[in-house]
This record gives sequence, structure tokens and C-alpha cells, in this order.
Amino acid sequence: MKIVVCCSFLLVLFNATIPAQTPDQFSPLIVRQTISSSGSSSEISFEGREYLVQESIGQASPIGSTQLTGKHFIQGFIQPWVLTKILTPETPVDLAVTIFPNPFIEFINIRFDTLPMTDVNVSVFDILGSEVSRITYASQMQLSIELVGLTYGYYFLKVETDKSQHIEKILKSK
Repeated sequence: MKIVVCCSFLLVLFNATIPAQTPDQFSPLIVRQTISSSGSSSEISFEGREYLVQESIGQASPIGSTQLTGKHFIQGFIQPWVLTKILTPETPVDLAVTIFPNPFIEFINIRFDTLPMTDVNVSVFDILGSEVSRITYASQMQLSIELVGLTYGYYFLKVETDKSQHIEKILKSK
């Protein structure tokens, strides 16, 4: 009897059709949901089309980045209440840097796309948003920062210069 019920359920499930939402349609019934407590969204135009970029905050995911027509998109998530502790208000989060290696053991490198015009402030925050290190460096194209005093785990690295900032999740490994 269980087999008949299961087979009937699967048959109904496979024959059911659910219409998909096309890019030109919008339905207030479709809910974009995350496990986190918050997120944000932005509308951008690219090649004559409008896109809604939604970010969910507080979920594990792959980290990556790409750049389109002067916009830099970064994937990775930070809890919103931690982010409010880390961000400098009214300062854009658009500093173009490459941070490597990640994960790191003792040293982490910061390479700037353009030479900073001012000193570089580098801060490290623990996973709860408490600052554990802050160092100011003279302007240069690449910095190598020794972070041996940290225990193993995740941190947030904040780089500030030229009235711009960049925040990235980093992992100290063994």
C-alpha cells in the first residue's frame, strides 16, 4: 500500500507544472527568502536591461568577484549587525583591491588597482565585529601584513584609503 501511495504521489509531482517567472514578469507572490535577518538590493542597468541585484546576508557561500561597466560585484556575506560595527558611515565600499592568499597562515597581501593618494588604514575584526588590530601604512601598491598573533578562524579585513573602503572575510588557517 505504501508503494502505491508513494508512486501515485511521485506521478502527480512529475506531471505538475509550475510556471517560471521570466525576466519581464513580476509576481508579488514570489518571495526571495534567506535564512538571515536582513539583506539589501540595488537596481543596475547593463546593455539596456535593468537588473535587480539582491544580496542575502549571513549565509555561507563561495566568495568571488567580477566587474561590469565600472561596477564591482563581490559575493560573500557578513551579518548586518557586524557590518554596522565595521563600516565607516558615508564612506563608499568601492576600493578596488586584491587580497591574497585567503586562507592565509602568517601573512596576507593587499594589492591596490591604483596607487592610494593617502595613507592606508588596515583593521582586522573578529567574527563578532570587535577590532583586534589596526595599523596605518604609507601609500604603496602592495602591502604584506603579518597576522601571526591571531588564532585560527574567520576574521574581517577592512582596508581604508582615499575616502573609500573595502571589507573582506578572511580565514587564518594552520
